[in-house]
Amino acid sequence: MTYNIYRGSALRLASGLLALLLLTACSPGQPTTRGANITGQQELATPAPTNTARSLPSPTTAPTAPPPTAAPTEAPVVATAEAGINSSQTTLNNDLIIADARVVPLQHAALSFGTSGVIVEILVQEGQTVQEGQIIARLDTRTIEARIADATAAVADAEANLQRVQARVTQQDIAAARAELERARAALARLRSGPDQTEVRIAQANLDRAQANLQRERDRLSVAKNKAELELTKAADALRNAQDAYNIIYWENRRKSDLDPEERAREEAALREVKAAEATLDQAKLDFELAQKAEITGIEAAETEVHEAKAELERLLAGPKPDAIAAAQADVARAEAHLASLTGPAREAEIAEARARLQQRTAYLQEARLQLDEATLRAPFDGIIAASDLLLGQRAVANEVVVSVANTEEWRVETRDLVELDAVRFSEGAPVVITFDALPGLELPGSVERIRPAGDSDQVSDYTTYIATIRPHAWDPRILWNMTATVVISVP
Repeated sequence: MTYNIYRGSALRLASGLLALLLLTACSPGQPTTRGANITGQQELATPAPTNTARSLPSPTTAPTAPPPTAAPTEAPVVATAEAGINSSQTTLNNDLIIADARVVPLQHAALSFGTSGVIVEILVQEGQTVQEGQIIARLDTRTIEARIADATAAVADAEANLQRVQARVTQQDIAAARAELERARAALARLRSGPDQTEVRIAQANLDRAQANLQRERDRLSVAKNKAELELTKAADALRNAQDAYNIIYWENRRKSDLDPEERAREEAALREVKAAEATLDQAKLDFELAQKAEITGIEAAETEVHEAKAELERLLAGPKPDAIAAAQADVARAEAHLASLTGPAREAEIAEARARLQQRTAYLQEARLQLDEATLRAPFDGIIAASDLLLGQRAVANEVVVSVANTEEWRVETRDLVELDAVRFSEGAPVVITFDALPGLELPGSVERIRPAGDSDQVSDYTTYIATIRPHAWDPRILWNMTATVVISVP
């Protein structure tokens, strides 16, 4: 028998060879001897296989059968050779296929919010169990709720408008439409005739008044500021005088060995005068600063009034802009259409327009409600929170994965590097032995549960690879999600 060995790590090949010896040592109808009872049942002794185990021969010699002994506890280290394709899959012979694999839960999902927003509530932490539909986290929905309120009001307004349009048109409605048309035509005529002289005179008067008010404000505020500055100077002088008086009394008293009560009272009164003068100076400083600020803000407000009045006068003198005339013409056209809708067949078009407006606003409301629902993250099935990147106050981006949920009650082993030449050599139900890089010596039996029909093409190696899912028949609680494994598939 010829063996073809592809490149792989020595540890993984050793695990694969150990699984090979276990599989080949068991003929149909003969159970294998396992080192541990993974399912928790009592360990059972099984008869040793007879003359069926295989060992790996050198490339120049034919394989020989070992003596009938139990399967070895350690796989021999086997030299590897370069393969003709770039793949981690290793095919040992025509009866077995060895491939790299990873551990995955039977059911898992990567969750994300359907909309962007700030995370304000986290109800479940990493490692906790969740039930289907249970809320995991919420975003700040105040803006969305405001949109829903606006959209609800808009829908109500559109419904009322549709009812009004569908109601019977009265003579008052027609009269109002005609009056609206006359107003629109009059406004257009005024724009075309140029600036109204009355409006120009009013605008000029407003500008003159604003300019006069600016000068008054400047004078008034300047006087107030100068007065505050004068009071500040007076307060400073008063403080200096009080300090000088106090200093004289203080040093006179210090030259005396004994002070009578009247002299002490005189010194204390002088000190109180100093403190009172300091307080007066502080208030004067504050009043001066307020007067300065009032002068700045008052003049700015008066200047703004002048600028606005001047702009209004310039607008009138410049005459109407083309876009203003266009807007007035649009108003006339709209008024004419409104009158026609009340007095002719065009009314049906208005009803259709009202219905379309209602449908549009209803769609906005539904969209806002959907966005509100997308701001809440819920568990899609029973399981545990396997990973969570949720942080309070952090901004979540729409459709960016933040939580992984897995149902860990049942596991699968998945290999993604089966080349097309091997994918057709076995079918669902084929027996498999699974080993794990992190748990040397552990082998689990299993079978091929599914082979994905669609393959992935590799542009470099010109090979197509397929994904196969392995269902373990036993399990070990030490095995974790995404652990690397090696699967040995028996080819019929």
